[in-house]
Amino acid sequence: MHFKHQKMKEDILSKLTQKLTLPKILILAFLLRFIAVIFAQGFGYHDDHFLIIEASQSWVDGHDYNHWLPWNQEDPKPEGHSFFYVGVHFCFFWIMDALANFSPAVKMFIIRLLHALMSLLVVYFSYTITLRISDKKNAINVGFLMAVFWIFPWLSVRNLVEMFCIPFLLGATHLLYKQENKPSPGLLIWAGFIAGLAFSCRFQTGFYILGLGISTLFIYRIKSTIYFSIGVIFSILLIQGGIDLIIWKRPFAEMTEYILYNLANKYSYGTGAWYTYVSLLTGLLFLPLGLIYWYGFYKASSRKSMFVWLPTLLFLIFHSFYPNKQERFIFTIIPMFILLGQTGLYLANQENKKSFRRFLDISLCIFLILNTLLLPLTLTYYGKKARVESMKYLSKYENINYLMTENTNASSGKMPPLFYLKQWPGVYEVDNTRSCDSLSYNWKENPNFQPSFVLFEGDKNLKNRIDTVKKQFPLLEYEATFVPGFVDRMLYTLNPMNANETIYIYRNKQRIAKKKN
Repeated sequence: MHFKHQKMKEDILSKLTQKLTLPKILILAFLLRFIAVIFAQGFGYHDDHFLIIEASQSWVDGHDYNHWLPWNQEDPKPEGHSFFYVGVHFCFFWIMDALANFSPAVKMFIIRLLHALMSLLVVYFSYTITLRISDKKNAINVGFLMAVFWIFPWLSVRNLVEMFCIPFLLGATHLLYKQENKPSPGLLIWAGFIAGLAFSCRFQTGFYILGLGISTLFIYRIKSTIYFSIGVIFSILLIQGGIDLIIWKRPFAEMTEYILYNLANKYSYGTGAWYTYVSLLTGLLFLPLGLIYWYGFYKASSRKSMFVWLPTLLFLIFHSFYPNKQERFIFTIIPMFILLGQTGLYLANQENKKSFRRFLDISLCIFLILNTLLLPLTLTYYGKKARVESMKYLSKYENINYLMTENTNASSGKMPPLFYLKQWPGVYEVDNTRSCDSLSYNWKENPNFQPSFVLFEGDKNLKNRIDTVKKQFPLLEYEATFVPGFVDRMLYTLNPMNANETIYIYRNKQRIAKKKN
């Protein structure tokens, strides 16, 4: 009777995962992420390419395209970027270039693979943490969700600091749970050191780390908190302070500039209401499951789950009330929210309320169906395909001094990802605030300043735009067209702010002859 009673309390997710084990979940997670490694090429946001890939490869090539390094600035001043994560990529690209002439596509394949492997730690730590605060059955549920959640495989292979810091945060949380009731100074220091690595990736994780420290004080008392803090401080001094000391001859130069810049510019970028991220987390899990996960989040608030609950709450509170809001900022705590929401609902399901279990099953069914439908799209989502493929195409040409991007339908054009071009030419940007005519003085004085290629973005008014540019470059000739991928087109249709448009490449015959295939 007891067995039947327990089985009756199982929700549909528990029934689906009852034959799974942690090794099977990790294999499933890797297989999905490996599909993303192969097909999810390109990039998702400006930052995961231009602040990481573009910057690090340009340093290897001796270019420093964004002038972050002091010896490439007229009036040296930090830009407010942590050099830890981009520095890891610099070391990787330097080694790759020293070993062989790997193509950009091969380099990015390996980088996506390494990120996919690291993301398996998120699955593993989510399982082990849930095992500490719940039971094995629910740990399997959480591990399964981390493996198959529709956006995770795609995000896992992106070069986002918001994602790269997650294994460090969960790893530190895992080690704190591992202390049991006999805290080990060595493990506490190591947990703090790992948490400090997350801070060196992304400074805002300091609020999550603060939550870990407060939880340590509450559960393990002051001595353990001191050991944990020593680990955090040593990590930050060594990595964040050390790198800045080498580059800027003073520690924490970039961090200081980052804080000052964001305090001064908190309203300069996209802003939103305090509930923006609450709504986003809800929507990612779809309705009604996303909504009742907040109930689960509340139900999970106990001493047992404090090491993950309080840090997640503090991180969410800071980002909810800080004016500048971009969706990727909250990616860092999606795994924690799912872990806590699922654990709370698992507890609520054991209360033997048939109406709640029925509602939960319906919610989980809707989630699983939508998740299954969206997963193939994200696994194969080639982000910014037209921009990447246009650079790959032009890489067959050598000695490109200048490019021009033209989109007079918008206030700014899209930066070409020069990493795939394997050259670092100057880029003229023509939009509805800067006309082609306003730049022409350079071209009249010296034809070498003329762009070798003009990249027209979008179809609107295309003929008139081409004719206008041809007034400056009469020998402009059509070269190739690159169309965005299916998901990029779909996102643009849903919201024109996602301006991933068709790119038409025209070659300036006065500057460069057509390359024979």
